[in-house]
Amino acid sequence: MAIFISHASALRVLMSPRLSSLVRYARLADDDAIALKSEPSAIDESISRLCVLLGISEIELGRLDLIVGRGTSRKSTSRVRYHSWSGPMPRGAFLRISDGIYLSTPEFCFLQLAGSLPMIDLLLLGMALCGSYFPADTERGFVDGSPTTSVRKLTAFLADAKRCKGIDQARSAAAHLVDGARSPMESSLLLVLTLPRTMGGFGLAKPTLNGTVRLSDGARAIFGYPILRPDLLFPGAMLVIEYLGRAFHKDPERDIRRELALRHDGFDVQFVSIGQIMDSRQLYEIVKRVASATGKKMRPASAAIVAKRFALIDRLIPKRENILDGECLRYERTWWALPKCLA
Repeated sequence: MAIFISHASALRVLMSPRLSSLVRYARLADDDAIALKSEPSAIDESISRLCVLLGISEIELGRLDLIVGRGTSRKSTSRVRYHSWSGPMPRGAFLRISDGIYLSTPEFCFLQLAGSLPMIDLLLLGMALCGSYFPADTERGFVDGSPTTSVRKLTAFLADAKRCKGIDQARSAAAHLVDGARSPMESSLLLVLTLPRTMGGFGLAKPTLNGTVRLSDGARAIFGYPILRPDLLFPGAMLVIEYLGRAFHKDPERDIRRELALRHDGFDVQFVSIGQIMDSRQLYEIVKRVASATGKKMRPASAAIVAKRFALIDRLIPKRENILDGECLRYERTWWALPKCLA
């Protein structure tokens, strides 16, 4: 009999740097062969095999999320949390990582959690899945990794999913995602700038995150490399926003050359610090500059919109007590973050 790993348990396997090769070489399961049935007598053996496969103990594995089909009666235990799936099974829902052990794909995990997560948490999860980091139980609160999906793949998967719990919220969230974030702060900054006003954002055009800028010969001579990858790039406006985060000032001369190269090729460069994002007046000045460059007309915000904006920033931006030294941040641990054994 098979087990089908889902929800937070699947996310941790998918996003673990230690297990990247396991996930990379896994094959999509045959959709026609999927039957969400797990015999209780087979669970213990499957969990033992899973721990060997992952290289961790059962204690480190923690409570395992498993998905079962409609009408399957299962009582959750201290070892296993069962989730019932009653809708049609979308195509491309599982990866086969071993005989009888199936792992929900990143797209299916996103849909599973859309039925229970608040919208902002779902957006942060989507940005991490489409980015190259993942929240973890580490000092800085995340680890570097590789994207497990993309906005295009996620949107296609959700378009195929029918009559599923959380599908409307999942599709709505996916429409606001952007590929390529390399840290939680980049994701948060993007959401604050681009989410619609009704959600507390400023409604600006979506930038490219860490996209490739090919430099002219003159700019290449300044920077020393043929390409740059700015944090946020508004291509049509020739505007770059660089977040002054953890890596800034590690090589000041390189940072100066980077800015000079961009300006040489006609880009306007705006640096943003965590202090500016926390200060509503400074943040609004940055927003006005982006709006002007992109041709966005800023309308006065009502009291209700302002209240939503403060609530969004309060949720997305780390508190001052989480600023460690300089601009180094400690992000609050999410319940689906990677444990140390998988980070």
